[in-house]
Amino acid sequence: MNIWGYLAILALNFVVSAYSGRKGKNKFVWFIISILISPFVAALILFFLKPSGAAADQPPKSSKDLLGAGIALTVIFFVIIAGSDLGERSTSPSRQVEATASNTPAPVAAAPTPAVAADDDASRFTVSSFTLHRNEYGGVSVGGVLQNNTGKEYSYVQIELNVYDKDGTQLGSDLANVNNLEPHARWKFETPIIQEGADSVKIKNITAF
Repeated sequence: MNIWGYLAILALNFVVSAYSGRKGKNKFVWFIISILISPFVAALILFFLKPSGAAADQPPKSSKDLLGAGIALTVIFFVIIAGSDLGERSTSPSRQVEATASNTPAPVAAAPTPAVAADDDASRFTVSSFTLHRNEYGGVSVGGVLQNNTGKEYSYVQIELNVYDKDGTQLGSDLANVNNLEPHARWKFETPIIQEGADSVKIKNITAF
């Protein structure tokens, strides 16, 4: 139930409070009772209670009038609830699609072949699980896993990235780097993409020394 349903219930609580005043009861007390036990139960209890105070001297209202008012309130309540639920169902698919689009990794134009290092020794490093995705802050990040295929430790490794939009136009470039990459180690890298409209990322070069 959304906000409209709660507003409808609150309105019915005020109706019960007003009805209790016509029967000579304390409006505030019956407003609280209506909230606690539901306005329909509170109205039913008030219907069977005898008027008190000045209300006891007034001629009783027709039971048909009270019954009609109760039926009308009930119908209004369920119409509001049904309309709000219908509105939720009609808008939920678009929200679901939006959530899926924001959390599903976007396709990345990165070849599955090993990335080329500065000295063209492609066997030194390989990159896997290279994806463009939404990060925990709602922005876009690119990440993957770089494998050191050598028995050498590198004091510094840098991945140069080119960023493109959906039309293939380059928007800019970014870097990811790490220090002291050990022999045969795996480095899980991730870096935010600051360019707006980024649709794909390519590894341009890998530098290591």
